[in-house]
Amino acid sequence: DLVDGMLYIPNTDNDTIIKIDPHRDAVVAQYQLPLVCAPHGMAINPATNQGLIGCGDKDNIVTVAWDFTANRMIGTFDLAGSGDMVIFDEKAQHFYFAAHGYTPPEIAVFNASPITFLTGVPTSHRSHTVAYDELHQLIYTYDGKHFEGALWTFPDPVAGCFGKEAQLAAAGAPRSQTPHCHPEGLPQVPLTAAPSTLPATPLTVPLTAPPTTLPPPPPPPPSTAPPTRRYTRRSSTASTAPPTTPPTTIRRGVS
Repeated sequence: DLVDGMLYIPNTDNDTIIKIDPHRDAVVAQYQLPLVCAPHGMAINPATNQGLIGCGDKDNIVTVAWDFTANRMIGTFDLAGSGDMVIFDEKAQHFYFAAHGYTPPEIAVFNASPITFLTGVPTSHRSHTVAYDELHQLIYTYDGKHFEGALWTFPDPVAGCFGKEAQLAAAGAPRSQTPHCHPEGLPQVPLTAAPSTLPATPLTVPLTAPPTTLPPPPPPPPSTAPPTRRYTRRSSTASTAPPTTPPTTIRRGVS
């Protein structure tokens, strides 16, 4: 914090903001957030000493506006949340929040003072970080697909919308009074890629395919199995041997 020279760290374990004195390497205070937030990202506008806290909780989708002078919450927004990195750009007078867990995932843009939600640009659930190019007014993030990671860049759709104009837009003022705060259209795929150098090859598909004539099937191969043997059982015949005559017992009388 450029105002008090302190270092502020979001603590996701117990929903607090830790205040550290970098000159003494000591924790000097700890402030409790009055809601479930799991704070991940945080940025401060030094002109007002107010900042934006990007909550990472996936069940309580919220973004918190915090006063670092009074050490209290001054507002909440449910149009962005469940994200990671938050940055502030003094020239653009915008906060940028990588709300990758929101539905749909987005880079949310907030006005600096008063802190109000302006718009969101659809990105990817892998877009955890965000950067801003002041010279070209471009927002950068990335898509971390496996083996297909890409750096995405797109213009700030509400560049120039800040201060009184942003306040009027948040209050519902018409486009005629807030021209910078009403983009004509947001990019649905915020990806800038080099044009392909491969020539376009037209694909010709016949409407009616010619009939296909299949050749006759080949004859079956000759059998290589051994010949089958047939066994004939001979019928049994009656025995021609003479019948067996039992022996004759001779009995002798006793004289």
